[in-house]
Amino acid sequence: MEALQGIIIIIKVFYLLFILLFLLVLCIRLFKIKKNLKSKKNLKIDDKRFEEMYNNMLENINMEELEELRNKAIRKNEKNKNIFKIVGFVVIILALISFVLMLEQKFMVAIILVYTIIIGPIIFVILLGKKKKSDITIYQDKYKEKVIPEFLRQFEEKIKYYPAEGMPMNIYNVAEIEKYDRYKSEDMMDIILKNDCRAKMAEVYTEYKTKDSEGKIHYHPLFRGIFALIETPKKFKEELYIKQDKKLSIRSIIPKCEKIQLDSLEFEQYFDIYGTNKIVAMQLLTADIMQMFIEFQKDTGIRFDFVIKKNRIFLRFFCGSIFEHPYLKESLLDKNLMYRNYKILDFTFALTYKITKLIEETDY
Repeated sequence: MEALQGIIIIIKVFYLLFILLFLLVLCIRLFKIKKNLKSKKNLKIDDKRFEEMYNNMLENINMEELEELRNKAIRKNEKNKNIFKIVGFVVIILALISFVLMLEQKFMVAIILVYTIIIGPIIFVILLGKKKKSDITIYQDKYKEKVIPEFLRQFEEKIKYYPAEGMPMNIYNVAEIEKYDRYKSEDMMDIILKNDCRAKMAEVYTEYKTKDSEGKIHYHPLFRGIFALIETPKKFKEELYIKQDKKLSIRSIIPKCEKIQLDSLEFEQYFDIYGTNKIVAMQLLTADIMQMFIEFQKDTGIRFDFVIKKNRIFLRFFCGSIFEHPYLKESLLDKNLMYRNYKILDFTFALTYKITKLIEETDY
């Protein structure tokens, strides 16, 4: 009899620990404030060209239609939050009732309630996921359809935008920037520059995997941002890598070539330089080019990598997505956000014009 009582006490203790752990996880999920991955740094807007572009967008975009969809998405988002909170509180009450039943040794009823509070929310989420497109998704699709093409039309370069297409994985691999386990890309831009060079830019998202003690695989974010490819007009035999030296992740690939030291201490505070030819590197990394790198880094706070390899220029910006409206409760055409996206494209184009010209003029 005493042995049976001991077993019952152990069951109660484990049950209590399980309920407390379950409730803790549930409360965290209900009330956790999710931080946006993208930096919301307020940029100093002092570019007349951007001001003109922004005013053109205000005139050309049907704001009323998009604002209606945005407000509808906000209301739906708040409604979903309230529904999840109600479900959460119901689950908490059922968990407490089941614990009381367990104390009274009504094990069968308590077990039924445990299955209810575990399986019920799972079924609810599955059924919710089978619904048609959410209002937020509809709004984001419309944002990509109306706002992004109008934004890209403001540039002098010829840009075609394909939201459903992405950068091929084999092209990303050529740059040899990082080791990843899972790859995704979308929002492709096919670009013809003013010097007739062809370029592609797209959003890329990579992840790496780990295994826990039970052998289960978990994926973790590695990179999310914009990846650019520019074809050089002249064959470039050498390789040049400019990487963020202070922010290398454990999955970064260190180039298998010479580390190059230049005469700019400020530049080397931000970047490490690797190359197959130091003289060529010095010819390309002129004082004004290095200043462009430094000023973009300081002005935007966006980290980036730069690679020249196999007749191609690669740029990778750690900026998150620039093709979605990430802050529903803010202005549809958030000026700071638009300026940030403008700076990324403007820097890419301006740098490409200078670098490709230097490549054409460089003897190697």
